[in-house]
Formats: sequence, structure tokens, C-alpha cells
Amino acid sequence: MHTGWFQQKLVPKHSRVGCYVCHSGFSSVIEAMFNDCQLVLLPFKGDQFFMAKDLEAGVEVNRGDEDGFFHKEDILEALKTIIVKDSKEPGKHTRENHMKWCKFLSNKEIQNKFITGLAAQLKSMA
Repeated sequence: MHTGWFQQKLVPKHSRVGCYVCHSGFSSVIEAMFNDCQLVLLPFKGDQFFMAKDLEAGVEVNRGDEDGFFHKEDILEALKTIIVKDSKEPGKHTRENHMKWCKFLSNKEIQNKFITGLAAQLKSMA
């Protein structure tokens, strides 16, 4: 466990990392998905809440409704949900969704189509 600044992109790639607890920022989520690293999400602001809820690519840590506070038991519960392979919902659904997003984001044909489309739109604006 580490707090403070470090080269984040190295964490999900490490062979001993099977689950990544993060703030659910866009880059963190994408890096974890590309490295087949399960996600426990603890959003704090802005788009982090969208990434945690709408993509369903990780398990969000439960927080208090009024103050947003969480306990270590809440983190442990989220870890168990995503790591235990024989768990039923929501862990199973989350792992399946995680794989779906990973396949979509790593599909070269789809990415090339987006890039080609973007280039065509930029040319038409020029």
C-alpha cells in the first residue's frame, strides 16, 4: 500500500496486483482494465462518480449517505465482492462488464474507426 505520488501506470501492470483500489478517475479505470486488474472504486468528485456508477467496471465502496464516510470494513467488503470468483451478483456482473469494456477499448478496428471519423470531422471543419 502506498499513499502520495507515484508512477501510477506501473501499479496495474505489476504481476502481483490483482485488484486496484483507486479514486475511479478515467485514466486509472482505463489502465486497470487494459491490464486485467479488477477495480475497487472510491470516487471523490466530478467524473469519478460517473466512472464508478455508469461503467459498472468495478465495485464501489459503500459510504454513509449523509457524510460520505467509509470504514475499513466497507473497503474489505468491496474487495471480497470483486475478488472472490464464485461470488454471485454484483461481483460476477462487474467482472463480466469489466471484460466487455476491455474488449471494446482494445479493439483496434473500433479505435481506428473513431480516429478516422475524428480526422474526417476535423478536415470538414478546416
